[in-house]
Amino acid sequence: MRLAVLGAAVLSFGQSNLNVAHFSAIMPLGSDSILLQPAKQRLNMLLAVECPEFEKMVVKGNGRERSVTYEDGSPVRYYPKEIAFRFTIGSRTTSDEAEPNEFETKADPDRFQSNLRFRLKVFHGTEAKTYEPAELKMLGVPPDMPFDERIYHFAFRLKNVPVEDRIMLEILDQGGNRVGKFHLQIL
Repeated sequence: MRLAVLGAAVLSFGQSNLNVAHFSAIMPLGSDSILLQPAKQRLNMLLAVECPEFEKMVVKGNGRERSVTYEDGSPVRYYPKEIAFRFTIGSRTTSDEAEPNEFETKADPDRFQSNLRFRLKVFHGTEAKTYEPAELKMLGVPPDMPFDERIYHFAFRLKNVPVEDRIMLEILDQGGNRVGKFHLQIL
């Protein structure tokens, strides 16, 4: 799976110099593609994170010297309490992925993309904690109407997750099999 990391290397938004990066309230986290087998149907996935609190954060430095503060200079100690995502999947969506990951399923493409689940894993060292979405809705065309693209919007509520922790969003099929993963990391 392709990975997207939210960090100083990826965040060129509003950079004033090479060692300072400003976050945005809405940021793309990446894309990936899967090829459903045996249907031979390619589905492209796009993910963006939505969090107004990110806009107030600034990452400074590189490597071990890297830190994150609010615009006023006070240190950021925890991830925001609520982080939302917008996930798009379908054949209409474009992707730069030349080699999609193959995924075996008996579901047709519409049923497959209309019945996805999401979970967030937070890694603190070797320990992992799993979160289920606090809110989940499908935007656009209702799931009972066949369509070649689905857009999901979902949010997770976090409690005191240290800013040094790593976060991985997993996309799961109806049976709980992982279809894709995207990473979110501030430091």
